Amino acid sequence: MHDVTLEITFPLSPQGRLSRVCRNCEGKFQIQEPKEPPQHQYCPYCQHEAGFDQFMTPDQEKLVQSLIFSQLENQMSGVFDESFAKLADLEVAPGGGPKRHDYDEIDQGTATHCYHCHLDYALAGDYKICPHCGKPPL
Repeated sequence: MHDVTLEITFPLSPQGRLSRVCRNCEGKFQIQEPKEPPQHQYCPYCQHEAGFDQFMTPDQEKLVQSLIFSQLENQMSGVFDESFAKLADLEVAPGGGPKRHDYDEIDQGTATHCYHCHLDYALAGDYKICPHCGKPPL
């Protein structure tokens, strides 16, 4: 068995932000694309802290799943069939493999800037902390 690494580029909004969603309160926000994904992130609304990957939107999760299954299909040389795609709720492309889940991002909320860590982000309501550093606004 060997490790496989996939480099995934998520679509960004026209302002260059990445959408995020909190699994705790379902609050939606956007952050500027990080050069290096942080180990953890904060929900600016409920202050929930979790791993960066735990704030993925449903579209981002489907994109990751479709790319993983596509990679599996390439490695298994045709062993992949429609039944695996149905298990993951993925659309099947002609030829039996999974269709890549593409989507467009739109700008959401009001843009703001953290004066502690200098992250630009957008929010759709009242917030308590920066999603990157977890500190309250000045």
